Amino acid sequence: MTLTALGLPTVPGRTDGAVARDVPTSGPLLDTYGRAATDLRVSLTDRITGLALERYNAREEELGEDLMGALERFLLLQIIDERWREHLFDMDYLREGIHLRGFAQIDPLVAYKNEAFTLFGDLMNSVWTDYARMIFNVEVNVEGQNGAGAPPAAAASSEPAPEAPAAPETPPAPSEG
Repeated sequence: MTLTALGLPTVPGRTDGAVARDVPTSGPLLDTYGRAATDLRVSLTDRITGLALERYNAREEELGEDLMGALERFLLLQIIDERWREHLFDMDYLREGIHLRGFAQIDPLVAYKNEAFTLFGDLMNSVWTDYARMIFNVEVNVEGQNGAGAPPAAAASSEPAPEAPAAPETPPAPSEG
């Protein structure tokens, strides 16, 4: 099947199958509705940001302000700790192999700085990507004072739960001597 059979115009004088495109080379790139692509990007970003804020506020109402703050701190510290360890491992790996750039006539110091900068940018992006993913999807289980899950009735009442009776002490075992 040829390009003209598909309804695609070919470039005159070219035999390699190049397709003529009606893409403007100057000015803003327009979509099918005549809007500039930058306007679409801004409106899409605003819409996604609004939806994310709505979901975040719903999550905060569900968990409560104090618990949500504690969850944010915990998740961010966990993610930063994990990603920082990976970053240090990556930096060590980079340091071990940077001398090979000299064989390619590239200054190893410049290559190290550039690659380290890229790795740090990747670190920051992965921290915020993981945080955004986890803050909305993590399940939270509220535990009682002793680490056990609080029963629903005891958690809802304002009165303290009755204490369990203490276990009887066992006498010490006789020593052989």
